[in-house]
Amino acid sequence: MRYLAFGGVLLASALASAQTAQFISLGHLPGPYPHSDAADVSAYGGFVAGTSRSYVGFAGEAYRWDSEIGMVGLGLLPGHNQSHAGAISPDGGWVVGHGVAAPEHWEAFAWSAGTGMFGLGDLPGGEHHSVARGVSHNGRVIVGNGTIEADSWNGITSEAFMWTQQHGMVGLGTISPSDGTPSSGAYDVSANGRVIVGYSTSEEGSQAFRWTPEDGMVGLGAVDPDNFVSSARAVSNNGLWTVGSSVTPIDDTDSAERAVLWTPDGEIIQLGWPQDVEVFRTVAMDVTNDGSTVVGKAYGRISEGGAFLWTPDDGMRLLSDVLRTDYGLDVAAMGWRLDEVTGISPDGLTLVGTGLSPDGYGEPYMVRLPAPASLAPLMAAGLLAAKRRR
Repeated sequence: MRYLAFGGVLLASALASAQTAQFISLGHLPGPYPHSDAADVSAYGGFVAGTSRSYVGFAGEAYRWDSEIGMVGLGLLPGHNQSHAGAISPDGGWVVGHGVAAPEHWEAFAWSAGTGMFGLGDLPGGEHHSVARGVSHNGRVIVGNGTIEADSWNGITSEAFMWTQQHGMVGLGTISPSDGTPSSGAYDVSANGRVIVGYSTSEEGSQAFRWTPEDGMVGLGAVDPDNFVSSARAVSNNGLWTVGSSVTPIDDTDSAERAVLWTPDGEIIQLGWPQDVEVFRTVAMDVTNDGSTVVGKAYGRISEGGAFLWTPDDGMRLLSDVLRTDYGLDVAAMGWRLDEVTGISPDGLTLVGTGLSPDGYGEPYMVRLPAPASLAPLMAAGLLAAKRRR
């Protein structure tokens, strides 16, 4: 495990230098071919989940990382040869994802230190193919998609699911009937397990949805009524803000997938493009509790990588530019290319993603941003108190 930082890496150094940013490379599991990625970060930035090639899973083994012991492999489901992490619970105690036994056989899994890794099964019917992508606090609710037999269509299709220990895996259906293949999938769930977001077919087209126990699955709409396509990738921990993408007109003939933010009132905010780079499409992957910071990936010819950070004041900026301009931290000079940001803590101070390391391999990284000056004394006192309790 390697640590890179501007102004120091250890937490104690942050107390003396509250306005520096830290860049931490998360490394790889032991294996013959180093390659790993980051999928998600816990609420307070202490734990990361992702996937790394290893001796256990050459094509991928799910891991959990923390700052004290580094990256630890979570193993495989019985009879499977791969495991891939999709999310980590806000408290950091649960990791969910899917295992692979063969190209046509995927099964959603959950892991905790107390239970180890166990399979979640699949929805009734279908071909036993399920994936878990989101998990609530304490692992109480897990979401993703499984396969079912579609009664209105002659074949197998995908359906969003919610899994609980009490009821097992339950399908969430679709927004409304559609002329084509009915399908849906869930990408994320709020910390309390009451808000689920994802995508679903509908009468208007394939669109993002927000599901609650009271209202069921409700479509969030799309930017272009003539090309009605959108998808929700994440919901804030408090369940208020949703991010993802929607197909958006560029000119009279062309359109592209662009990152969007849905407000608590249901308004769709287009997040634009990074300046001075050639971008084909953008996807938002996570959002803070107040909706003020969105992270994700821009696709295009971008030498420094497509990881982006969006705020209302500054718009969409490449993360490498934010670190260099705002914090004096030049990750390109360190040999890094930041390809995507996949997770951000609810307070916006910890980001995780995947980039190309100086060694030329895909590797996860963490960025710790300084707290606003008004909050730094309170955070420093809290960190010192926590240190004394150890």
